[in-house]
Amino acid sequence: MRILTLHDKVQESLELIRNYHRKWGNHMFIGHSGGKDSCVVHHLARQVHLFGTVHNPKDEVVPETRDFLYRLSMRCPINFVPKQFMPDFLIKNNLKLQIDGSRQAEWNRESRSTNIIAGGKEINRKEMQPFVTGGVFGLNILYPIVYWTDADVWRYIKLHNIKVSDEYRESLSA
Repeated sequence: MRILTLHDKVQESLELIRNYHRKWGNHMFIGHSGGKDSCVVHHLARQVHLFGTVHNPKDEVVPETRDFLYRLSMRCPINFVPKQFMPDFLIKNNLKLQIDGSRQAEWNRESRSTNIIAGGKEINRKEMQPFVTGGVFGLNILYPIVYWTDADVWRYIKLHNIKVSDEYRESLSA
């Protein structure tokens, strides 16, 4: 098993996004939850193409994360689309593939869901692959940082001075 450096992982992630962009073109968008992983994927994906960004709010959004997304939307347009309007939004904009920041390393997190939708059914994150069909809303989902560790994510954030929600302030200063 080959040990990858963060640089290697970044290059693989960028190449994955490039390859899918060649195939899917303007039918792709960045799904942004407001979390740290979404911030990393947003930064990576926009190095490849100025993809549109969509936030589909969950039932409960941490106030710091909500405020962070509003501030981010002043610099980079974000479509805030409630769950009940998402299917129509996807059809209207002919969107077929979401670029998402979910990772295998979060398979056992306690405070949030450990599952994703793949092939129309729930699977645990530890079974994730970089690309799945039949994801949430029937979308194809690209997970460019699926194999990154928490340490990789934080190193990338610090290396590129990426802004994240105040929800992560303690983790970022560590």
